Amino acid sequence: MTLQPENNPYELNYNSYNPNNPAANGSPQMAMQAWTAFGSPLNSREIIEFDYSSIPPSAVVDSAQLYLYAADNPVGGNKVDAHYGTNNACYIQRITTTWGLPYPFSWNNPPAVTSMSQAIIPQSTSSFQDNIINVTELVKDMLTNGNNGFLIRLQTEVTYNIRQYISSLNANTAKRPKLIIYYQ
Repeated sequence: MTLQPENNPYELNYNSYNPNNPAANGSPQMAMQAWTAFGSPLNSREIIEFDYSSIPPSAVVDSAQLYLYAADNPVGGNKVDAHYGTNNACYIQRITTTWGLPYPFSWNNPPAVTSMSQAIIPQSTSSFQDNIINVTELVKDMLTNGNNGFLIRLQTEVTYNIRQYISSLNANTAKRPKLIIYYQ
């Protein structure tokens, strides 16, 4: 099964620059970063949830891979490199907070997550690399414990590190976030 939604309403960004503003949807890019904005610190994290409703309850998941494609025209960070910094590895964690629309999260009111079965996006080796991440255990946990989506964040939020990927709102339909799940 391939899940690659267009204009996914469950794809959100929240940040420390506006710590009380609710998470927002609407950017053609997903950004996990520790940067600055007008001289002030700016950390941001991404939330993305895929709809698993077409997976039968009796399904046994063999594997699941999350495909993230580097932003080809970065709008954050140094506005040149999609991935930048010496410490830009990321965690992908399972959100344990049940939620819906409107968006309930902000920097000061983040979703609860678990590090159990978390996946890692390793430190970038080039400015525009795409990533395929094994999220099998996370998806299995979501099917058992409830699907509230993934939280993607830098492992260490140290200034001047960023990862920028194409979002489900991007015009390039082939490079929107994609989750491929193999099950029986």
